Amino acid sequence: MLEIVLPKNYINILAGMVSLVFEQLNGINVSVPTANVTVEVKNIEETAAEVEDKPDDLTVINGIGPTFANRLNAAGITSYQALAAASPEHVKEVAKLADWQANPADWIAAAKELA
Repeated sequence: MLEIVLPKNYINILAGMVSLVFEQLNGINVSVPTANVTVEVKNIEETAAEVEDKPDDLTVINGIGPTFANRLNAAGITSYQALAAASPEHVKEVAKLADWQANPADWIAAAKELA
């Protein structure tokens, strides 16, 4: 029968071999091929038009819920700047506000702070 006898310092030999492997790997330069990447550069005017097309969330203003926001958006008031530039009478008219409902002047003041 064949008997395998490990030397008493087999752990030291194994550690030395692992160290040698890592030393050899450390000297290897690995280069990773890069993929072809296409970058689309948009015109500043196109980007500005996309930003303008996205309406601001008017519901963050106290008193404007989804219904009032939809009414304002339908009237062309889709941004804080547009709401800040509107008159209270116009806002009251397009939002179909009753006298007991929210004060459009408060909405305009809040929009000026957000714009």
